[in-house]
Amino acid sequence: MSTIAAVRSLLVTTLQGIAQSGLDFEFAPGNIKNYLLDYEREELFAEYLIAKVGGEKKVRAWGVMVTAEDMFFSTSNLMERVYRIRIRGYYQMEKEGAGINLLVDHMMRVNQAIGLLSTSLNGLIDYVETVEPPSFDSTAPLDEDIGQVLVGELTLVGRKTAPGVV
Repeated sequence: MSTIAAVRSLLVTTLQGIAQSGLDFEFAPGNIKNYLLDYEREELFAEYLIAKVGGEKKVRAWGVMVTAEDMFFSTSNLMERVYRIRIRGYYQMEKEGAGINLLVDHMMRVNQAIGLLSTSLNGLIDYVETVEPPSFDSTAPLDEDIGQVLVGELTLVGRKTAPGVV
């Protein structure tokens, strides 16, 4: 397994580990995907987004995307792989801001769960850091059944010097 796939798998598994206790999914492993909604076919948006929460079907999903770029340092003949990690939560728009407040709370729980992995993500990379605070937005209505969706994103950057595999 490549380091990119291993990092993605670790993060998905970490989110699945808090699916019931931290993200209020009815069943583990929750609705955690190893890709973002941006890369799903439009006719499958509802399948991606809808999960059982508190006995009801609601928009509640999380996606993880990991990409990497290798940088060569000629002075030391070393490669440094830079990982860009994006974790997105997708939540239902609710009355009086309840949906966004829940997404903000759950984003903090996701960030804490990742922090428990250590700055090296259990030794997979040299270190990871948050590059900006979580951001929050909403989409235009996706279709008549789903409506607007709240989206929260956490962006991390990781580094590993002289990685052995791609």
